[in-house]
Amino acid sequence: MKFYLFVEEKVTGPFDFDDLCRKWERHEISSETLFCQELSRQWQRIETIVPEFELSKEAISIPNERYENVKFEKRNKRAALGLTVFCICGLFGWMILSNKAIPQSVRAIGPVDSKVGGESQPSPRPDSPGSSSGRFALVIGVDNYKFLPPDQQLEVAVSDARLMADTLKKAVPPFDTILLTDVTQNNAESVFDQFISKAEDSDCALIYFAGHGVEYHGENFLLVSDTAVSRVSDDVRRMKRRLGNEAIALQAMLDDLDATRARVKLVVLDCCRDNPLESASSETRSLIGSPGGLARVTPPSGTLISYSADVGQKAIDGLFTGVLTKNMATPGLTIMKVFASTRMEVRETSRRIAKENSRISSHEPAEYNKLDPAGLEFAFVESVKDNQKRERINGQSNLVSLQQKISKLEAALAAKESDNSENLEPKNVTEVAKTNNTSKSGGSDLPKFPEAPNSSVSLSSRDMTGNRAGEVRAFKGIDMIWCPAGTFLMGSPANEPLRDSNERKHRVTLTKGFWIAKTETTQVLWESVMRGNPSSTKGTDLPVESVSWHDALGFCKKLNLMSKLPNGWQWSLPTEAQWEYACRAGTMEAFAGNLRSIGWFDDYGGERLQSVGTKDPNPWGIHDMHGNVQEWCHDWYSSNSYTDGERDPEGPPSGVYRVHRGGSWRNFAQYCRSADRDNALPDSRSGAHGFRVVLKSGN
Repeated sequence: MKFYLFVEEKVTGPFDFDDLCRKWERHEISSETLFCQELSRQWQRIETIVPEFELSKEAISIPNERYENVKFEKRNKRAALGLTVFCICGLFGWMILSNKAIPQSVRAIGPVDSKVGGESQPSPRPDSPGSSSGRFALVIGVDNYKFLPPDQQLEVAVSDARLMADTLKKAVPPFDTILLTDVTQNNAESVFDQFISKAEDSDCALIYFAGHGVEYHGENFLLVSDTAVSRVSDDVRRMKRRLGNEAIALQAMLDDLDATRARVKLVVLDCCRDNPLESASSETRSLIGSPGGLARVTPPSGTLISYSADVGQKAIDGLFTGVLTKNMATPGLTIMKVFASTRMEVRETSRRIAKENSRISSHEPAEYNKLDPAGLEFAFVESVKDNQKRERINGQSNLVSLQQKISKLEAALAAKESDNSENLEPKNVTEVAKTNNTSKSGGSDLPKFPEAPNSSVSLSSRDMTGNRAGEVRAFKGIDMIWCPAGTFLMGSPANEPLRDSNERKHRVTLTKGFWIAKTETTQVLWESVMRGNPSSTKGTDLPVESVSWHDALGFCKKLNLMSKLPNGWQWSLPTEAQWEYACRAGTMEAFAGNLRSIGWFDDYGGERLQSVGTKDPNPWGIHDMHGNVQEWCHDWYSSNSYTDGERDPEGPPSGVYRVHRGGSWRNFAQYCRSADRDNALPDSRSGAHGFRVVLKSGN
């Protein structure tokens, strides 16, 4: 489905409809409901800035349950161009009269107030999106509700929020924290968008909300100070639209948080208080949800959601956040222990209070957890030992002395020089001594690659060709396995259990042999080439993960710059056909051996990422083709790209998703089969996404 919002006339600027449409076409916006919700937010802001501006409703109807009446009436280019000039002039005039700089963010059209609810707040900086590391938090507390009666105002939500913000600022390392109190919906949305941009690819992104929360027909909403909803309408569609426009939709917030790709994502909701919605009729009351407020929400992968009380319970004001922040400040206490300790203490304390006051009920916090392994080890205040470990990982402390590096280099050079069939470019010892690091990949201990390698060895294409399937050679210190040219049956037979329809069995011929890495790319090898380590679970021999397809291709390109290869040979990602050919290694079954012996997967020992090469190899000596991390391939993905009799296929010429293969430690056995096909957006990152390289000839 294509949406036309004056795209041809380029109505861009602070409200970039082009960008919104591109996100839809790239599937970054996953549903029409989310598209319309974002469109509605942008549209409301445009009306706020230029009240007289009336964007003619254009083109087509958008069918969805919340905005089925949103239509766009087609305009000719001449009228649209005039409207564009009027809109842009109006915006610039407004900016000049208001003495405000035009904001950089395409979403944050209006200026963010420096005072929210009477309390001075730091204006979020328009930083470049995200950070390779860092902790970011958005903390919101609302006591005063303009459209609710006095008995439904709160007393401690703001003080709880301030306590949480102070705790996060004092964490080790500290959180870059934004505090909003008694915030309006417009200000909350503007600041939230900037927070999401800053939190991209961060170590941790945390959202805390204290205030009223309600559930209505399966959807959860967080109420802000100007939420003008005091009664429940019998019209469910209308009521949802009102809540969506005047409150914060929890699911949309979780979707945006998930899109940051932060390694640890936390949502803390201290809002299981009295449901402030009044029923318009007795029939409606049962549709509101529990009197305690929010209903359970399943968190996205890598996320933990914490509620101050379980379903159907009412939280005692001020208890949960006080206990939680105390435990968060305990050095070395991991995140699960923080919330487990908080749950136990709140439960016991509330029971004691309930015994003393019969009008108060005991309650117990609830967590819904889908954290990755990195999240389970996360601590708000790192212990001295953990802090030192993190510094070592970041390269601030050396694990191996300079003398050990030189000794390893000399031993490696001596071993390689004695084997004329292997290729190792000699390196200057004094130059390598400056690198202060070691690299281990596929069993070879070698120093970090120098930036400009010297080589007196000149290889021909004939020298690069292997002699037999499974032959091992080291190139740039990476153990590689030779895969000779050949023909094989790619895909799976119709009777293979749990196969997918996109695995049609067909004959493929690879006319050129190639070298494929013996193991998945390790973190130490990645660091030696790229500097830094994006992995959520750190370890020298662990495969690098949390890398996108673009990241993996960038690794190959840099490796090519650092290598002196014969003309036509290059480092690359394997094509999908090359990957399956190497994975099968001459086998025809679902797996290239006994899966329990050759693969790390969820059914068997797959609780976490594992060191490379610790399971048995396939018949050609290649490790971890089944499980551990999913491996990026070079091809675009298409479900119907298989053609019988193909020669050197490279996939379709374009697409939306890139192929990854092999399954991971998180997947069941069926997703680790030789023929199983999977895909992801090329800029997506996951703790289960890694890669291995191939060395191939283009001639």
